[in-house]
Amino acid sequence: MEFNPSRYYLLECSRKQSIADLKYGRVNCLRLRNQSLQDMIDLSYGLGTPFNVHEKNRSKSLIRKVTPAKDHAHEESANGNVYLSYHTENLSHLKPPNFVALFCERKDRNNQGYTLLSTIDDIKELLTESEIEILSSDKFTVYIEDSLNIDGIKAALPTKVPVFRDNKMFFDNLFMVPDADAVDAFEKLKQIIIQVEMKILLEPGDLLIFNNFTCVHGRSEFHPKFDGQDRCLHRLLILDEFNTSSPVIEFEKYPVVMNNNILETNNQLTMNLAKKSLNNTEIFIQKMKKVCIFEVEGGFDKHHAPHRREIVLIKDALKARNIYSEVVFYKDEDAYIYDYVASNFDFCLVRINPEFYPSYTKSKFFKLLTKFESKIICLPTANSIVNLDSKSIIYYIRNTLFGMADTNLYTNINDFKKNFQCYEQRVIKADHNAEGRGVFLVSNHLEEEPEIKTNRKSHYLRIIEAATNKEEIMTKENFAKVLFKENSQILDQKYLQKIKEMEIRIMLIEKKIIWIIVFIPKSEEWLANGDGIYYEPSKWPNLCKQMTNWLPQLEKYLQTKNCKLPFLWSADFIMQDDDHHYDSSQDICEYADKAQFVLSEINCSCLGFRQNSSQPNVALDIAEAIFNMSTVI
Repeated sequence: MEFNPSRYYLLECSRKQSIADLKYGRVNCLRLRNQSLQDMIDLSYGLGTPFNVHEKNRSKSLIRKVTPAKDHAHEESANGNVYLSYHTENLSHLKPPNFVALFCERKDRNNQGYTLLSTIDDIKELLTESEIEILSSDKFTVYIEDSLNIDGIKAALPTKVPVFRDNKMFFDNLFMVPDADAVDAFEKLKQIIIQVEMKILLEPGDLLIFNNFTCVHGRSEFHPKFDGQDRCLHRLLILDEFNTSSPVIEFEKYPVVMNNNILETNNQLTMNLAKKSLNNTEIFIQKMKKVCIFEVEGGFDKHHAPHRREIVLIKDALKARNIYSEVVFYKDEDAYIYDYVASNFDFCLVRINPEFYPSYTKSKFFKLLTKFESKIICLPTANSIVNLDSKSIIYYIRNTLFGMADTNLYTNINDFKKNFQCYEQRVIKADHNAEGRGVFLVSNHLEEEPEIKTNRKSHYLRIIEAATNKEEIMTKENFAKVLFKENSQILDQKYLQKIKEMEIRIMLIEKKIIWIIVFIPKSEEWLANGDGIYYEPSKWPNLCKQMTNWLPQLEKYLQTKNCKLPFLWSADFIMQDDDHHYDSSQDICEYADKAQFVLSEINCSCLGFRQNSSQPNVALDIAEAIFNMSTVI
C-alpha cells in the first residue's frame, strides 16, 4: 500500500487510515513516500512508543543509523553488506518491538541492498497443516543474538519456543535451532520465506514500517565503497505496550540484557532489578504528549479542502511544543476508533462543526466522547458541548449579568406556533447554526394572500437569514416547519440595533481571556461576520472585569449540569441600545468598553480561527495550554 503525500498534513486522512490499518493488522507493512526523520517519529506514536535497546558497541540514541562499516563488512548484521538472512527483530529480547520503521536517507548507488520482507499469511499458505502444527510447538531453541550478547558467551532463552503462536511469527535464521523432529518443517519454512519474499528498493525519503510479528525481514547483498555515500537507512523500533509479545511467555524465566550483563534469573532480587530496568536502563522512551484531533469528512466549513483551515496551524503549533498530533476522521461505522484513540493519545481535541454530515451522528459521537473521558482528556467534554454550545444556554442565563430577560426558548413546533410573538424585530437562532446559517432577523409583514382573492389580510413574517442576507416572506406556520425540520430547539431574542455597529467576542481557554475580537458588519448586512479585529484583553478593562465577575454565575449553572468550563470557547456580546453611536473616527476600544453588554451566543464545540497579517495565531495559545496540562484524569 503506497501513498505519495506532497506535504505532511494534506493527506493526513490517508496516512491516518494506513497507520490504523497497520496497527490493527489489516495490513502487514506500509511504504510511504516523501517523508522525513521527524515524520517517522511522529507516525510512530500512532502505533505505540518509540524506543531503543542496549546493543553491543552501538549508540544509545533513539534512532539507529544503519549504514555499512568497513570493520563489519563481512558480518551478517545491520552494519554489514553481505546477505542478511531473515529474522524477527530482537527476537531474544525481553520485549521485541511490535513494529520496525526504516527511513531511507540514501539508496545504494548500484541499486542493490534490497530490503526483504515475507509475511506470515503468504508463508502459511504454502505450508501443510502438519507442518504448521510442528512449527506451532515448543520445539525451537533461541540463542541470544550477538548484538544483545554483551559478554559474548553463548546463551539461549530458558525455554524452547514455537515459530507460530496466536497468528504471530517468531523466527531467526541464525539464532534459532529446531529439535530433531522439527528439522524438516523448519527447512521447508526457510525455503518458503525466500519463495514468497518481497524485494523493496527504498528510495530517499521512503519510510517503510512493518509489523515485526507478522513479517520477517532481511537484506540482499550490496557492495559499498565506505566513502560516506553508501546506502544509509535510519531504524526506529516501536513498542505497543497494550499488545506486547515475546517467544517466552513466562517473564520469570527470561534473561534480561542490562548493564553489560545477561542477568541470571534464579533469585527474586535479580528479577526485581530486571523489571525496574525495563524503563530506567534498558529501554529509552521519549515521553511526548499525544493529541488526537477529531474531524469529520466534508462540511461547508472546509471550503472544499480536506481539513478545517485552522488544523494545520494547530498541528504546527503543537509540533513546535514537542507535542505529537494526528487528525482522526470520525465515522459512525468505524469500530476501531475507540481502541485506536484511547490507547494512543492523551488528549482529544474536537474540531467538528455543529452541522449534519453523512457519516456523523451527533448522539453517537457524544457517546464515544463520553466513553473516552475515563481514559483521556477531552477538549471539550461531551457534557460541555451539550450544555454550552446549545442555544438554550442563552435562555437559562437570561437573569444573570449578561442576560436579556426578554429571551424565549421553543422546544417543539407547536410551542413556537403558539407562543412566538413578533411585536418587534426579533432574532431567531436555530440550535444548529454556523457562519450565519440558521440565524434569522424576523419582523411582521402584512401581505394579501395571492391565492385567496378576497380583501382579508393574513399574518406574514418578513425573514432575512444572516448567511445570505436574502429576504423571504412566509407565514409563521411555514417558518416553524423550516426551523424545526433539523432542529430540536429555537432561541428567540429582541433584535438590538447596536449589532449593526459591531459584535464583540471574548475568546477564552477555560477561565483565561486570551483575545477580544471585534466584528464589524458590512453596510448591507445586519449581522457581523468575517475575520474580525483582534485586541489584547488589556485594551478592554471594563468588559474583562465584567466577564471575570460573571464567570462564577456561569460556573454555578454548569455545576447543576455536572460539567465545567470548556477548553477553547468564546462568548459573543452585543452592546445594549442607547443614544450613543459609533463612527470610524472613534477608537473602538474606548467607545465600546464603556457600554453595557448582552450575551448573544456561546461557542465551544468547534471555535474557528485563522491567521493572517492582522491576526494572531490562536493555535499557539492552544498548544501552550495543552503543554501545561497534566495528563492525569
